[in-house]
Amino acid sequence: MVSSLIKSLPLIVVIMTAEGFWGQQDWGVNYSPSYVCALKGSTVKISCTLTYPRGHVIRTVFWTKTVGESPDLRNDPGKVGRVQYHSEYKDTHSITLTDVTEADKHVYYCRFTTNIDGGKWTGIPGVQLDVADLQVEKPQRVKEGDSVTLTCKSSCSLTEQTTFIWYISTYRFTEGTVKVNQLQLKSVSRSDTGNYQCAVRGHNNHLISPAVYLNVEWVYGLWDQGVNYSPSYVCALKGSTVTISCTLKYPQSYKIKTVTWTKTVTDGESPDLCSDPEKRGGIQCLSEDKNTHSITLTNVTEADKHVYYCRFTGYYQNKRWTVIPGSWLDVTDLQVETQQRVKEGDSVTLTCKSSCSLTEQTTFIWFRNTQRFTEGIEKENQLHLKSVSRSNAGNYRCAVRGHNNHLISPPVHLDVEYSPKSVSVSIISPSGEIVSGDSVILNCSSDSNPPAEISWYKGKTFLQSGDTYSISNIKSEASGNYYCSTRNKHGSQSSAAVTVNVMYPPKSVSVSISPSGEIVSGDSVTLNCSSDSNPPALNFSWFKGGTFVGSGRIFSISNISSDHSGEYKCRSRNKHGEKDSDTVMLNVMYPPKSVSVSISPSGEIVSGDSVTLNCSSDSNPPALNFSWFKEDETSAVGSGQSFSISSFSSSFSGRFYCEAQNKYGSQRSASVSLTVKGVQRAALHTVSGIVAGCGGLIFIIIIIVFIKKKRRDGGAEVIRQNQEDRSDRSAETALTNDTALYSLVSANQRDDLYANIKAKKPERSGRKQAETDSGDVGEVQYASVHHFKNKDMKKTEENDCQTIETHHPFEANRSEDIIYSSVK
Repeated sequence: MVSSLIKSLPLIVVIMTAEGFWGQQDWGVNYSPSYVCALKGSTVKISCTLTYPRGHVIRTVFWTKTVGESPDLRNDPGKVGRVQYHSEYKDTHSITLTDVTEADKHVYYCRFTTNIDGGKWTGIPGVQLDVADLQVEKPQRVKEGDSVTLTCKSSCSLTEQTTFIWYISTYRFTEGTVKVNQLQLKSVSRSDTGNYQCAVRGHNNHLISPAVYLNVEWVYGLWDQGVNYSPSYVCALKGSTVTISCTLKYPQSYKIKTVTWTKTVTDGESPDLCSDPEKRGGIQCLSEDKNTHSITLTNVTEADKHVYYCRFTGYYQNKRWTVIPGSWLDVTDLQVETQQRVKEGDSVTLTCKSSCSLTEQTTFIWFRNTQRFTEGIEKENQLHLKSVSRSNAGNYRCAVRGHNNHLISPPVHLDVEYSPKSVSVSIISPSGEIVSGDSVILNCSSDSNPPAEISWYKGKTFLQSGDTYSISNIKSEASGNYYCSTRNKHGSQSSAAVTVNVMYPPKSVSVSISPSGEIVSGDSVTLNCSSDSNPPALNFSWFKGGTFVGSGRIFSISNISSDHSGEYKCRSRNKHGEKDSDTVMLNVMYPPKSVSVSISPSGEIVSGDSVTLNCSSDSNPPALNFSWFKEDETSAVGSGQSFSISSFSSSFSGRFYCEAQNKYGSQRSASVSLTVKGVQRAALHTVSGIVAGCGGLIFIIIIIVFIKKKRRDGGAEVIRQNQEDRSDRSAETALTNDTALYSLVSANQRDDLYANIKAKKPERSGRKQAETDSGDVGEVQYASVHHFKNKDMKKTEENDCQTIETHHPFEANRSEDIIYSSVK
């Protein structure tokens, strides 16, 4: 039966892998069985039972060999016609694989989808399918008379219900039900030569092994008449003592010379076990009587496993005979049989077995991890453990009492599986404080069997899988609670959260101003410095511009004034560093102050001048409303930042002041006095013009003298000629009432003086003509100096020079600003 080839393991609830996420407790898959070891050519059936949340409806169920998006096995070209699906119940589905081969060795997963979007699920760890052949094991060389054991073996564990069939050269060799996987052939002859095969019963046919050829060699000098071995077969435990005896029967005419024991059949010399130096002390050969001889082997081992022959030498022709079929000694260990893996809470039975038949008088002792586990005398070869726990896991051995010591089995490990327990997270690196920029490693440890799959979370956010979680160049954003969740096929458990507290210098430093609206002088203002740092910053410094002004998280200014206006910033500091905030502008609003009046022009004011008063003030926002007042007058005399008086006269004299106003208040200036002083400014300008004109005339005279001198030096003729010419000109001048030259000098406030002299034909008058004709007056030149007021100067400044013109002297009386000077 195929079921007899399947290793018995408990059903396992497995965790799911999914493309979506619901509560893990709502999902599950039961595989039955969880492990299959099948013989090549057999049929295998695996089933899965599904669990899923309410509201989901199963759409498709299929089997695959990979996790995730994967092909349906029914579409696998290598399995066409050998795969069948069955729905045994509503949520139980199975797959049947027929005529399995080595290519079918794999893990098989049950995958299903539901009607909910993203509801695609694969059950893990799946079912492992192993496929193996039957194999026949035999001795390498067999001689006639040997005892031979053929063993039918497989890498799969065959259950006690397995039945075997033996074949020789295609013919069935055994009849009935054979439950032992060994075929014993005692004292083989050449007729036993042939091809041997073993088989176990399957569903429809026998699963049969490849053929193994047994070749029996012929040996000369064998004696098989009247021989009795006692016992003919011995199964001894390793370390025990074995005695074998043989009784010879032969004709009386034969005389026995020597009797020895050997392990080989040959017609020549064979080693004598009784005199083997390597066996000295381990073998004793005795002659109990004339025809009975024995051999005793102590502390037998696997190397002593053999057929032992009694060999004698007769006197007749000194012939040596080996007595067949001999006695077969089989040496075996005690073996502990149990389920290799059990789940915590299961009941377990351990059986102490041996291929040798143990007598009813045999007593057993059980050990766990070298310590004796049972007390007293145990006659039963089974150890029962009920509801096993992790503490029951370990190496178990059984022993039976021998002659001088305990014959003990090799250890067998009992693996108790259980869900994760004692799950915890530790910070491996760094060992102390975590500072931004560090590399941090978290480790998740748990006690589970089999080892658990580990998932990492920060809060409710999945991070990654694996035993450790690493963060390189850690930032403050990585601070938080971390935990790991462990899961194996028996359950899951999460650790307690571990807080990762990242220390970092201040950042996001900012300043807030209270009150938040306009700040008016006299208010109380508070600047608050906030920053993000760990540990929180306790050291705060305040700066106005680059000047330190205070410390502490809060900087307060009571009764604020305009002097406090400016750019402020705070500096936040902890033990890991410092950072400055952006600057904030503290803009203090205040009413006008320092109101003052300035007078233009700034000197003495003379009647007729233009006077401008300017009002200046310090205020925020700047004052836009200015009013002008004259003391002893009830109403304002003007408005605006400037107040102008054109053609100032004594009627305007008095004390003036201005009043500046913005929305926060007003303030008046000190009074300034405006009075008319001194003569008219035109007369002053006239005097200044005369002085400047005289200077100009002197300069002209010097030039004329210089020119005359040059001419005089040039020659008498020239001088004389010049005198004649001048006399002529003088006479002509006398006839024409003489020509008068006038110099007009314009003065302004600049120091630059320009002269432009041009001739102008004089006008004649009767009176002057008479004077000229009379010769009482010589040649006279006149210079006139005109003073222009500032308003007139604007016109003359358009020209690059001042004009000096010549006028007739009698026209000078037209202006009272004309001063005549005579130059001879």
